[in-house]
This record gives sequence, structure tokens and C-alpha cells, in this order.
Amino acid sequence: MDAPLRPLHVLLADDEAMLRLAIRLTLEDRGHRVTEAPDADRALVLARAGGFDLAILDVNMPGDGLRLLARLLDEAILPGRILMLTADVARWATREELERRGIPWLAKPFDFGELTRTLERMADEGSAPAG
Repeated sequence: MDAPLRPLHVLLADDEAMLRLAIRLTLEDRGHRVTEAPDADRALVLARAGGFDLAILDVNMPGDGLRLLARLLDEAILPGRILMLTADVARWATREELERRGIPWLAKPFDFGELTRTLERMADEGSAPAG
């Protein structure tokens, strides 16, 4: 995989500590910086503080990932720069909500290469600010 065009600062919110660690290490190996949150409430505080290029959010975490997504979009925090992770994509309501909002998502378990490519493609397409 080619090197990313620029390093990103990524907000990663998921209640699974081992998955957060694996994602963080994968992204850091690509030169990105990752700030972790174990739940939606902490992620909202961090997102509001700013400084992130993109966010990776779990749908099913304490505090509710879909509720967090709605708040971020309503407050225009990271619009167009959010990637959702979900283990319940088979649940129609989850898929419908993500598709209705035009939010990219990956189903768990996912390929870490696919995660990295998706995230970097989002940044390369100009959906993330420079810096």
C-alpha cells in the first residue's frame, strides 16, 4: 500500500479495547495519530474540542454510536469525515440510517487494509481539512 498523502489525526471511539488498540497500531504504522475514546460521551467531548481530520465510530458502544453520529452531524462537527463500524449491519434499521445519512461504514469483522484504504480515501477526496 502506498504511503498516505499526509498524516491524519483520527478520533477512534469503540468500547472494545483490543480492537481500539489494533486499529490505533495499524493507523500509527501508516503515520497517523489516533486519539481513543471508550464510549460515545467521551468521543463527543473530544470531537467538540476539535483538531481531528476524521473519526471512526462504533455503532454499538456505551452512549450509542448512532446517537453520537446524529449529534456530530447536527452540530456540524466532522461532517463528511466520519466512518462507522458496526457488527449489526444485518439489522435493517442500522443500515438504513447510515445509508440515509450517506455515512460510509464497515461491517465487523473487517479487513484492516480496507479500513486504512477507506479512511485515507476519505481524506484524499478532500473530505478532511488539511493540517
